Amino acid sequence: MDKFVIRTKRTNTASRDVKPATSSSDHKTQEFGGQFKIDHYQNPAAGHQAINGRGVQKYMAARQYKLSQQKPSSVSSIFAGVHIYVNGYIGGMDDLEFRILIQSHGGTIALTLALRTVTHMVCTSLCASKTQKLLSARRATVKVVHPDWIIQSVKNGKTLPESAFGVIKSKMP
Repeated sequence: MDKFVIRTKRTNTASRDVKPATSSSDHKTQEFGGQFKIDHYQNPAAGHQAINGRGVQKYMAARQYKLSQQKPSSVSSIFAGVHIYVNGYIGGMDDLEFRILIQSHGGTIALTLALRTVTHMVCTSLCASKTQKLLSARRATVKVVHPDWIIQSVKNGKTLPESAFGVIKSKMP
């Protein structure tokens, strides 16, 4: 919990003589010239907000572990080694069903677009800022594909070439 020090003006100012310090609390008031009384106040509202030394990495690791325990059983390993980030609208299929389809065929769902770990981004369209971010990255490792790539790959029983299902179209001839 957060600790605060509140200094309040003393109400009794009849005696201007500063007494010698006899206890630690008298010493603290003497530091301020005997004019303030120090009250320690502990904020009860901030207790749930304290991180207690745990960082974001530990939280994400714990979250990934819990999600891996809930992962559906694998039907096939079509998407083994493929880390997929689902971005926005994916078409006619429900988002949860789509994620379960990917995981049941060996794929891994990424919760954030981490350019170092994500291999594929699945989306129907991509805004200009994300397109620019992906194109100007040092290593163009993320393949941006349409959701039909997942569905057609599952139907064929193997991963199909991403070039036929690309979302970012090249304007070069």
